[in-house]
Amino acid sequence: MQPQPNGNGSALRFAVFDLDDTLYAPECGLWAAISSRIDRYLVEHVQVPPARVAALRRSYHKKFGTTLSGLLHANPALDADAYLQFVHAVPHAELLRPDPRLQRMLAQIALPMAIFTNADRTHAQRVLQCLGVEQFFAAVVDVRDMGFVSKPAPAAYGVLCARLGATPQQCVLFEDSLPNLQTAQLLGMATVLVGKPGAPVRAAQHRLPDIYGAAELLQRLSTAAAG
Repeated sequence: MQPQPNGNGSALRFAVFDLDDTLYAPECGLWAAISSRIDRYLVEHVQVPPARVAALRRSYHKKFGTTLSGLLHANPALDADAYLQFVHAVPHAELLRPDPRLQRMLAQIALPMAIFTNADRTHAQRVLQCLGVEQFFAAVVDVRDMGFVSKPAPAAYGVLCARLGATPQQCVLFEDSLPNLQTAQLLGMATVLVGKPGAPVRAAQHRLPDIYGAAELLQRLSTAAAG
């Protein structure tokens, strides 16, 4: 396998993928189901009044990247494992199906691939198994690996790079979150925004309407650099 230039003068060694709403279409409803359970957790376990849930989640996302990171900042004794188990107790197999098109696309990518997610490994493995793509990913870097310091905090990307044995400049990140891409770009990663057609032009170096174009994009980058 030949490393592929990333457009910043460095050779790409890893293709890194966000999980939720990136590897699968938001329309399937999986993330919506998880989000609903996050709301329930706040009401039932943290006693947040229902009318305040949306505002609290927005505040936590803006300051800490995820609701869980915000909760842990407010209460370090919170049982993060119980939270993750509760919010991910959704019917994965009912909402996701094997995706032959995704399987064919990933099979065309020569670079080693990794999942980089603010969720936990159990949820990530369920998603990959339901899609039928678990075999394509050499690593899963989850929120526990990050010490519950979530994307877009730079420390989370440091954990990813240490796990892969790579520099940021050697990674390309496929992601649907603009803040997560912003940090990646500042660190020197090649960035690809997946979905979000109304996002600003400078949200990422490259854009795809969905994940199915990832292999073709990597091939174009390689061809352009070689030419």
